Amino acid sequence: MTNKEFYKNALDSILESVVAVDKESLQVVRCSDTNCVDCLFENLAGECEVNARDWLQSEHLEQVDWSKVKVDTPIYVRDRTSDPWAKAHFAKYEKGEVCAWFGGCTSFTSEGEDDYYSWHHAKLAEN
Repeated sequence: MTNKEFYKNALDSILESVVAVDKESLQVVRCSDTNCVDCLFENLAGECEVNARDWLQSEHLEQVDWSKVKVDTPIYVRDRTSDPWAKAHFAKYEKGEVCAWFGGCTSFTSEGEDDYYSWHHAKLAEN
């Protein structure tokens, strides 16, 4: 048994209090090396450590270059890892967050150009 295996619970607890994820690059960084406004956990309800723990224990999703995703592409979105995935259509990628049209609309059925909402978690819908 390695020290890493033996001290797993203690290490996980420490990691939850020091990990951050950069919104733009989605790279793991030290909390002390980034600004809160640049952290993926900043706008989530609850404390940073809780959000970090939820993120660490959530399913890893392949990195998507959201700046290259076409408008109206089917996606799944949610704000918290404990929420179920909701169906949506991609609107745009802005300030490190994925935006989807309100109410399942597309750019064609939306009531306006700014009729979208930003989400904390998103993934491409599978064919």
